[in-house]
Amino acid sequence: MALATPPATNFLNKKNPLLNNFSTKQPKISTRSLVIRNSATVAPPSTVKVAKECKVKSVKARQIIDSRGNPTVEVDLITDDQLYRSAVPSGASTGIYEALELRDGDKSVYGGKGVLSAVQNINHILGPKLLGVDVRNQADVDAIMLDIDGTPNKAKLGANAILGVSLSVCRAGAGAKGVPLYKHIQEISSACRCYQKPTK
Repeated sequence: MALATPPATNFLNKKNPLLNNFSTKQPKISTRSLVIRNSATVAPPSTVKVAKECKVKSVKARQIIDSRGNPTVEVDLITDDQLYRSAVPSGASTGIYEALELRDGDKSVYGGKGVLSAVQNINHILGPKLLGVDVRNQADVDAIMLDIDGTPNKAKLGANAILGVSLSVCRAGAGAKGVPLYKHIQEISSACRCYQKPTK
């Protein structure tokens, strides 16, 4: 036998002590206008950061061992908040017009192939001269180093010392402009020839 359910209105109309503290009226929601501020107007423009990262802050070199087991030069170039590292490649053959690769000549250490003298030339001569230089100006940086060396085949400072710094400056220039290394080299070499990727 089913029981009849009393209407909800009768239940609410009765005096129920449990419902004395409740109200059927909808509460009023206060609304107010919100002001959204554009944070882009407060933050510094991105061009300031890029310009700040273009200056050389530190240049340090060290002697490392390459894939052939021979010593070579590795250079760390630091801008305001980035580090760029390059190692100097070394070939087996030497041409008569090739720039001089500076070696220590001490037969008791790596058979005379040590590059600590080239490392010292970077840390004590080239590095201090390049502080504050804009890394995007590759030609200016290379001209400064060639002027300091003053020889036609880079015999004073060593081609391995100059090349190591030049490679790190090139990487830093690409990083400062926010482009890939190959694109930066294309721009500074004035190479306008473009190659398309084969589609077939």
